Amino acid sequence: MRVIITGKQLRAAMVNAATKHHRQALTGIYFDIENNKLVASNANNMCITSISCEYENGETRSYPNFILPQFKVTRSVTNAIINYSGTNVITVILFYKNGDTINQKVKAINETYPDYQRAIPKEARHVNESYFNACNLAIIEKTFGKNATIKIQHFELNRSIVVSQKDNNDILVVMPVFDKYAK
Repeated sequence: MRVIITGKQLRAAMVNAATKHHRQALTGIYFDIENNKLVASNANNMCITSISCEYENGETRSYPNFILPQFKVTRSVTNAIINYSGTNVITVILFYKNGDTINQKVKAINETYPDYQRAIPKEARHVNESYFNACNLAIIEKTFGKNATIKIQHFELNRSIVVSQKDNNDILVVMPVFDKYAK
């Protein structure tokens, strides 16, 4: 099975994955094959994006979900192909703007990823940037870029904010609202 993602999706996931955490699963990027989602979280923020899976002739769609460990992804990565055969070894092919290609094998993180769907809020109202602290703003800038036009929704019930690009819900970032910003 092959998963094809853009460099922007991969960078967004890497920015939002934990660098150090007592749950090793959160230090990687979770591929939810059944729902065609890529998820990364550091236990505070979460990035979710859609992926497309391609299957070879005769392959079944019953691959298990997997967690890809973090690695360095620069802005010059345009696309990535993740080859997964259901084993612990994952092949990552990175394509760069200058035409270079890097092919690397990594070992999957062998842990259970938390149920990310429980953290996604259901009802929203629109808010503006005044809800963010400096840390939130830094993550948004790293995820979407410096000059991106974003859409912000506030979910009062579970005290979180969902950020996406204005005209493109390709990448979503879920963040908590802290008390001093929630009023």
